[in-house]
Amino acid sequence: MVFGDSDAAATPPARVLAIRVGGYGLVAVSLGLLALCLLKPSPWAAGLLLLAPVAVLMMVIGSPAPFEHAVRGRRAINGLLFLPFMWPLVINLRQAQVDPWFPLIPAAVLAIGILAASWSARKTPGLASPRIFLAFMTLCGGVYGYGAVKAADIQFDASPGTVISTQVQAKHISPGRRSTTYRLDLPPWGPRATAGSVDVSSSTYHAVAVGDPVCIVLHPGSLSLAWFTVGVCGPGQP
Repeated sequence: MVFGDSDAAATPPARVLAIRVGGYGLVAVSLGLLALCLLKPSPWAAGLLLLAPVAVLMMVIGSPAPFEHAVRGRRAINGLLFLPFMWPLVINLRQAQVDPWFPLIPAAVLAIGILAASWSARKTPGLASPRIFLAFMTLCGGVYGYGAVKAADIQFDASPGTVISTQVQAKHISPGRRSTTYRLDLPPWGPRATAGSVDVSSSTYHAVAVGDPVCIVLHPGSLSLAWFTVGVCGPGQP
């Protein structure tokens, strides 16, 4: 992905440069906030991380043409701008919601809302691929809607959680091109009425065997969407 020039002839070059610097600067800032959230989680860093995509949305909807670049002979919105919308999903890789499907509702609502907000911008002078622009913005809205609800529910929940002990029924490893997924099969526990698998860290996966206990820490969630983590039971835990 490159920053390529855009056919924004109607916009003064200095303004085009300022718009690009602002947009890609927000992408860089969001990356720094993500690193901070992963290294030392804090509510204010998570809050800023959730605000960064909103600022990117406003900039791209306001002036989409400067963010287009050539992709296989066609002009399209630079994919780097998608990254801030994905970060809210990344900061919660090891925390899972009991009902992961509910955030799909705000995701769909926001995707439709962003499409409507972007509709008039498709006629912006200099925008070479309005259909790709609309598809890109709709995707960003959907991904952000899902990730933001999940991130806000987890990152702003300061509850200590309730510890639930259960037993490992089976273990699975799913190799991937970029990462490996480690899963444990667990019997019904807490609000989960059926058996199922959960993703765990590599260290947790290798620390337990089939039949060993693991501890689930269940939190109510700041948006009342229960979420949990799974790990090796510590001293004093059931």
